[in-house]
Amino acid sequence: MKFVSRDGAIFELAVDSYQFPAREGAVFGRDADSNWLNVRGNLSLPDGRSSNFRDPCLTTWDARELADWLRSVSCGHAPSLSSNDGPGLVFDEPCLAFDAEQLEGDTAVLRVYLSLEAEPAFVVEGAHGMFENYVQLTMSLAELGRAAAEWDAEIKAYPVR
Repeated sequence: MKFVSRDGAIFELAVDSYQFPAREGAVFGRDADSNWLNVRGNLSLPDGRSSNFRDPCLTTWDARELADWLRSVSCGHAPSLSSNDGPGLVFDEPCLAFDAEQLEGDTAVLRVYLSLEAEPAFVVEGAHGMFENYVQLTMSLAELGRAAAEWDAEIKAYPVR
């Protein structure tokens, strides 16, 4: 999935594999170990700085929650707007978090928080630390909808096991 901000910042997110590809999953219940995904992120800023990471930081359930959240925001619904309480969409492994900072007309301003293994060596916005360093992405709702569709297609290859 690729987010291209109006200011030229680009953030890409992809799933490389299951963390434990040979694991079959639980016969009964929810087996978290078999559902961790190796995720790759690439950040390119307009000033030439860039950063990337690869980490098992989302589960198959998290990936679907992100898809639902993106679709909701792309339809003009803000399931979370940035507040002093931190990001609105946080996962079990807090390397990535998302928030809708603003929805106005056909434009969305998102924040993608990069922490721990996903945090760049440099500060993008905010400061270093958990849920402090983020990239702000301004895009149309239609562009966000296309990114959500890309993510849906991406995660289809990684069903819950």
